[in-house]
Amino acid sequence: MFRAVLTALLFFAAPLRADVPKVVTDIAPVHSLVAMVMGDLGEPSVLLRPGASPHSYAMRPSDAAALENADLVVWIGHGLTPWLEGPIERLSEDAAIIGLLEIAPVQHAIENEEDHDEHAGEDDHDEHEGHDDHTDHKDHDAHEGHDEHGDTDPHAWLDPVNAAHWVIVIGDALASRDDQNADTYRQNAKMAAIEILAVQAETAAAFGASGKKKYAVFHDAFGYFEARFGLDHSFAISDSHAVNPGPARIAELRESMQNTAVNCILTDGIEATGLLETVIEGHQTRIVIADPLGGGFTLGPLLYLDLTRNLADALSDC
Repeated sequence: MFRAVLTALLFFAAPLRADVPKVVTDIAPVHSLVAMVMGDLGEPSVLLRPGASPHSYAMRPSDAAALENADLVVWIGHGLTPWLEGPIERLSEDAAIIGLLEIAPVQHAIENEEDHDEHAGEDDHDEHEGHDDHTDHKDHDAHEGHDEHGDTDPHAWLDPVNAAHWVIVIGDALASRDDQNADTYRQNAKMAAIEILAVQAETAAAFGASGKKKYAVFHDAFGYFEARFGLDHSFAISDSHAVNPGPARIAELRESMQNTAVNCILTDGIEATGLLETVIEGHQTRIVIADPLGGGFTLGPLLYLDLTRNLADALSDC
């Protein structure tokens, strides 16, 4: 049903293409959100293809050219792709920037849980219109000084409430740069938000009926998803993509395996599985691939919904 509605959304856009903004995004989930809003009017570019690591990516000449010609750049922010900050700072003053980590609601564990829950199930996003002030953020000092992810978890797209909020902001930004198609962008954004929140409700109902999950994660990247759906992993194998645990840490992890008896370990599929196999040796624990960046999915407007459902499915048997 949801896919059918979104398919209809993609054909809502009228074929008025002359002034459609050139949009560049950083990662596939953000590309998907923008593609939902642009509909049939145009297609955004994405720098980091599904399956590539944001921590070690080197931009290609074609990436630099796309950025140079962009009217609008939509990225998560410094916390995820710090290598993109320099090129963004050098963009023309005419280019609009949306740093999604700067747009509330975002945080998960840091905020009060009751405050976080008050956003659940939102389906009226008219109150979010008029966010043009978010389309020219070139001051990222708030994110400076973070090694890897630092104190802020950047995986904020894993909370569908954030994604539903962001598509409205993206729709307003596109509308402000393309008057001819402004109504289409805003209508597409509202339809996309409805789709995203429907998947959120579907996922919440499934987890509410299935009981407590017993799982660990390779990398602590799922906090937003966990906070939204009342989940909590037992432990993380590594606290950084850059550093694998040493022998002492592996011994601790094996002891944790013994004490917690987790049913599965989530990994994004980028890391080698040898370390995981060492940790779980002797236990009936499954290694489950759940890539928060959408690896394995077709790039496009359906990717975000598919990613959310896949993550829910990955955890359903844990």
